[in-house]
Amino acid sequence: MRSTCRALAAAVVLLAAGCGGGPQTHPLETGGIDAVDMLQTLQARTVRVLGTVTGTAAAEAALPELEAISADYGDLLVDAKGLSPAGRAELAEQAARILPGLKDNAVRLGSMRGGTILTPVLGEIIDKVALLQ
Repeated sequence: MRSTCRALAAAVVLLAAGCGGGPQTHPLETGGIDAVDMLQTLQARTVRVLGTVTGTAAAEAALPELEAISADYGDLLVDAKGLSPAGRAELAEQAARILPGLKDNAVRLGSMRGGTILTPVLGEIIDKVALLQ
């Protein structure tokens, strides 16, 4: 009985010592969700929406969704401040990879009829991704 009590007491001490003592991970790095996955998802959404733009009417229809995506990039930018150094470095690397494609899409859309409607929101998205680097 005493050995069981001692073992239980030791387990409680070890458990208590582990609470809050180790490195903390950001919520975006736990539970199967990480910031890099979120960035890749946002980039895929952006490309999908931009792929629907074929003229002025399509650009006007895409604008609200791109504005929502831009807000999501902003949320990721805020959350990225709490990432571990390793998580931040990985996110920066991924942002650097997707930035040229976003810029190319902005140039392409800017030259399309009606594409200039999207120029401000695309500029916001590009700026936010650049800040993730």
